[in-house]
Amino acid sequence: MCWLAAIFLWAVSCQTPPAREAEKLAWLKSSAVPVRSIEPADADYTDLQFLKAEWKDVEIIGLGEQSHGDGSTFLAKSRLIRFLQQEMGFRVLAFESGMLDGVLALQALENGVPVDSAFRLAMFKIWSHSRQVGALRRYAGQTPSPFVLPFVGFDCQFSGNLDAARRRDSIVQFFRRYEPGFDTARYTLVWRAMTARGRKGQIRGDSLLQQQFFTEMDTLAGKIRRFALRNARDSMLARGFMELKDFFYFTWKVNWNNPDPAIANIRDSVMAENVIWIKEQLFPGQKIILWAANTHLGYRRELLKYPDGMIPMGDFLKKRYGDRYYTLSFTSRDGSFNSLQGGVKKAPPVSNKSLEYLLGQAAAPYAYLRKKDLAAIPFENPFQARLYGYTNWYADWPKMTDGMFFISTMLPSEIEP
Repeated sequence: MCWLAAIFLWAVSCQTPPAREAEKLAWLKSSAVPVRSIEPADADYTDLQFLKAEWKDVEIIGLGEQSHGDGSTFLAKSRLIRFLQQEMGFRVLAFESGMLDGVLALQALENGVPVDSAFRLAMFKIWSHSRQVGALRRYAGQTPSPFVLPFVGFDCQFSGNLDAARRRDSIVQFFRRYEPGFDTARYTLVWRAMTARGRKGQIRGDSLLQQQFFTEMDTLAGKIRRFALRNARDSMLARGFMELKDFFYFTWKVNWNNPDPAIANIRDSVMAENVIWIKEQLFPGQKIILWAANTHLGYRRELLKYPDGMIPMGDFLKKRYGDRYYTLSFTSRDGSFNSLQGGVKKAPPVSNKSLEYLLGQAAAPYAYLRKKDLAAIPFENPFQARLYGYTNWYADWPKMTDGMFFISTMLPSEIEP
């Protein structure tokens, strides 16, 4: 036994140890690409030219965020979006917001509603009311828009500031365009679910009513499949309406205290299906920008040290498109973010073992880690990083994201009235 122990100790001593902090710092100083500005109005893109090689073959790029209240990230993403549109030919801008609300907001925009108001009809408040997203809203809403459409939603939720009755009436009008004798009285549970306060109402606790709702939705979906839809707007409206069945099933069935992955992952799978449909059916040949959370855009979440069963949207997209899909995860060392429920909050303390802690010492205030650099990062795996909600997660991060955009100190999003 003694000689076996001696051999084991000798073998361990011969292994290459993980890089010490000084070595990691030296590597980060030489590898992290400094970014000069995050201001959307800064159109001097000399500091971003390296991204043309990084994104050369990319057709779908996901721009993430640690939380939905990260003002500095919103500014950086807005500047990158202008760069992607002006210098790399990306012409579809899609948000983690409802497809149905998005198309109804586009109709309002065409009817003369100001662009900020249209965004508020379409998008979650975290973005539509954020001062830091204002420059992007105005840019996208120019006439003509630099994008195929000013915005598209790929979520299955209700997201915008639309009156529930207006949403319902728009669906009824859609059916009557294709079926003039459409009888609304046969679908009472659908209208009830669409207009219920809190989107749940009494239906949530009644399995018989839920089943009637699903039956009515199946009947309406069957009608839509027989319609010869006339334009892209009707196609988006139809799809956004049909996937309300998935949305309500998810809403009524999910138990976050003890989540069933088969239910908890419904939303991400539907979002992935929507992005694929936008890419391959709605706007074939166009390059797409996705605005969403790091958690939805990332992939291979099973490589977290403590996996949670989530299968993010990015997992489906990476498997389908390979290197044509690129997720850029934003991360920061410290600062504050805005929570709509709790106001401005200080970011949780950074671990002195995390990537962000070291980047704070080695990198410029804004810096980029490219795909090839992440693949060569001299850190032990798993290592700590804060990509998911400022939590110091251990994970094999180079296999879960394609690039990282580092912001040393996060400033919160400012919510406008």
